[in-house]
Amino acid sequence: MAADNPLHNLVAGLSNNLVGHWDVRTGAYRKGYVSNDNVTTVALDGQGTRLLVVGDNGVVRIWNIQREEFLGTLMGHDCPVRAAAFAPDSTHVLTGDDRGMLRLWRLKK
Repeated sequence: MAADNPLHNLVAGLSNNLVGHWDVRTGAYRKGYVSNDNVTTVALDGQGTRLLVVGDNGVVRIWNIQREEFLGTLMGHDCPVRAAAFAPDSTHVLTGDDRGMLRLWRLKK
């Protein structure tokens, strides 16, 4: 589960490879994002714009939740990813997998 600051968006991994997105101010369910794998963690950037969805297959998916648009994947882990976070300025993502491998990804603006 992840939320932005100030608290406007809440995202959480659900069953059936789905991530739910709620508007905290209204309580409304906004959208479900589909993953191709069991979701292990999610993260939001500081602006509440981009969402990371990671899972057992080692693939990191990035969504723009404001535009409800898939932005792409980050591939490089060969085992389940358990941790993911945006840098404070949202220019990089750090991910960590079951083998202890950390990867730092530079994102396009």
